[in-house]
Order: sequence, then C-alpha cells, then structure tokens
Amino acid sequence: MSKLQSLAIELFGDTDSISSEKYFVSITCFVSAIFLVILCVFHLLMGFSMQPVILAGGSSIVMSGMYYLVHFKNTVFIPKLVLTVFGLVMLDLTWYAKFLSNGPVLFYILMFGALVLWVWEGKALVVILVGYFINLLLLYYIDYHATADILNYSDHHTRSTDIFLNLFFYALLLIFLLYVVKVEFYKQRQRAIRSDQLKSAFLANMSHEIRTPMNGILGFLEILKEQQLSSDLRREYIELIENSGRRMLNIINDIIDISKIEAGLMKIQLGETDINANLNFIYTFFKPEAELKGLEMKLVNHIPESKNTMHTDKEKLYAVLANLVKNAIKYTNTGYVHITSEYVQESDCFRFLVADSGIGIPKEKQREIFKHFVQADITNIMAHQGAGIGLAITKAYVGLLGGKIEVESEVDKGSVFSFTIPYHYDPPAFIVHDQAALYVKNRNVSTL
Repeated sequence: MSKLQSLAIELFGDTDSISSEKYFVSITCFVSAIFLVILCVFHLLMGFSMQPVILAGGSSIVMSGMYYLVHFKNTVFIPKLVLTVFGLVMLDLTWYAKFLSNGPVLFYILMFGALVLWVWEGKALVVILVGYFINLLLLYYIDYHATADILNYSDHHTRSTDIFLNLFFYALLLIFLLYVVKVEFYKQRQRAIRSDQLKSAFLANMSHEIRTPMNGILGFLEILKEQQLSSDLRREYIELIENSGRRMLNIINDIIDISKIEAGLMKIQLGETDINANLNFIYTFFKPEAELKGLEMKLVNHIPESKNTMHTDKEKLYAVLANLVKNAIKYTNTGYVHITSEYVQESDCFRFLVADSGIGIPKEKQREIFKHFVQADITNIMAHQGAGIGLAITKAYVGLLGGKIEVESEVDKGSVFSFTIPYHYDPPAFIVHDQAALYVKNRNVSTL
C-alpha cells in the first residue's frame, strides 16, 4: 500500500470497513472545507468585497465540523442534511454577492446537483431535487429583475480573471470527484469478481469438506455391520463416526452463522461474564490438543480481579477465543501457542492476544483472511481442513460486541491475533431487544 493510499484511508476511512455513504460524505466535507479556504484566499487577493470572503470562510468552518462528525463521531445523516441545505443556501448567497449570472458561482450550483445525486437516494432524493430546481427558478427570477450595478464587475479584466480561475478550480474539483467515483467503481467491480472467485473456491472446498466426513461415516457404518469386529475396534469406529459427524456439524453451523450475520439476524445475548473462568476453560480445553502436537501452551492473564466480570455475550466471546486458539494450534507444527489478556484503562476495554510460532500469513493476505471463504492462500485452500469462514465469523462476532480485531504476522515466524472488547458495552440503536435476546439488524460488521 502506497503512502498516498494510507493517507486516504486515514482521512476518509477504508471502503472495506465503512459504508460507501460515509466514505463519500467524508470526502465531500473534507474537500469542500479545503476548497473553500482556497476560495477565501483567492477572494482576498482579488480585492473583492468582504461578503464572499466571509461566506467562503464561514462555510469552510461548517464543513470542517461536518467532516469531524462523519469521520470521528460516525454520524452521517446530520452532515448530509447540513451539506445539502446549508450548502445550497451559501451557494445562493455567494452567487448574489458575486455578480449573479455574470459571476462564476453557477458552475458550483451545477455541481451541487450532481452532489445531491451522490449522497441521497429514494424519496429524499426526489424531494431535494424538486427543491433544487425550484431554487434554480428562483435564482433566474432574481437575476432577470436585477439592476445593472449588481451584475457588473468593476472592469472586464477582473471578471475574466474571476471566471477563468473559478473555472480552473471547478474543473479540478470535478475531475477529483469523478476520479474518486471511478476508483470506487473499479474497486467494487474487482471486489465483485473476487467474491465470485471466492464463492467458487468455497463451493469446491465445501464439496471436499462435507464429502470426506460423510464418506467416513458411511464407510465405518458399513464396516460396523460385520459381526466379527471386536468390541474395542467397534468402539474405535464409533468414535471416528462421531468425530466425522461433529466435523460436518461444525461446518454446517459456520455456514448458518455467516448467513445469519449477512442477513442481520444474528442474536446477541448480553449478560454478566466471568473473563477468568472463560480463559481458564479455553486453556484447559485446548492444552491436551497442543501438547499432543508437542506445542507449549501458556495462559498469561493480567486482568485484575476487580475487572474480572464484564457485560457481554459469553458464548460469542468464547467462540472468538476458541476459534483463534484452534487456528493457532492447527497452523503451528513446532513451538508455542500463547494466550494473553489484559485490561486497558485508557480505552476502558479488554485486550486479548493469541500468539503462535506457526506458518504465518503473507502481508498481502492479512486483510483477506477476515473475508468469507478465504484461507491464507486461496490457491492452496485445501491444504488445511476448514471451510474458510471461521475468521470471518470471528471478526463479525468481535464487531457485534463493539470491538476490533487485528493481526500481525510474518511467514514462517508465526502470527499474533489481537482483539478488544469494551468493558462497558451499550448496544447501538440498530440492535433491538426481544425477550432475553438482542437481534442485530442490517449492519456491516466487516471492520478491521
């Protein structure tokens, strides 16, 4: 990733983890704030009256505030509304102060119509477009009845400079916004192609993952029909059938879970959760499996007793920890698997880390692994058992609990998966109570 791309993600967010609406509104507010500062300086240099300077400067401050709300407070509707209503009013006032139709502001009023299409949809878009065209008629009426002293610049050279410099700024702004749209369109297209490839790979992998245990079940059931089997051998075959059945059930449960998450139907059951008990259970449960592979299994718990109990979904937290530890053991052949936990006072959250000395994940794949149906290398997706959706579910669960998950890894040296869960979790507005459960509705929980 280039420095420019990193800067863009820092300023506007990553479209992989935020909505397109938030991304576009964030860009529009930020670019508008910068652009208005440039216009303010330009008006001062041109020696125009203070009205355009005050209007441009004041609008820049307002747009900066809207950018802050979008980017840092995750509020989109109010900035959209202010951008639309306040923006049009300020354009009208600037149009009047800049010699009406003799000035350059009509360029920006034209662009404003495209902006409306960009940030609104549905009935709201229809209402705003109707208001926009009524506003144009009103401007025409004012311009038609305006007196010559309002329309005329002090001289022809000043008008030419103002018109063409604003045309230059307008062209820059238009090209930039169209470029953003083009890049986003290309990115979405590539994402759709990638998604189709992943689903095809997933289906191919699923046929293997389901057929293998099913063949085992049917094969051993056929053998069990034989009367000559000893009781020990019969018991061993029954255990193999049970293991194959559990493997199939786990795959089916993963598919159901990811489907519920995408459909916005995943339940969250909040309650008092004993963190230490959860960690100790995970450690005790997986330690024999790690030792069987000759791995060092260690639990380091730094959570104070006073912070041991938190209000969260116990089962989701367990599922996240279990999946990370299970993956660490599966992808580690020699070395260690360490679980670490701590309370971070500055951000009032718990931080959990699962570190291993396993095969590692290529840097370019570290974002991909949290997407559905992806393992570290899709071209070698069948190298390890699994449907390739475990980490997608893990990330989704962490997001539903109000946290974030990250990974640091180096090929052949191991990986460190870390995630945070807030100590005090208040379900957002889109989660509604239904008896003892909470239902997550229409949320994109892919935030890394």
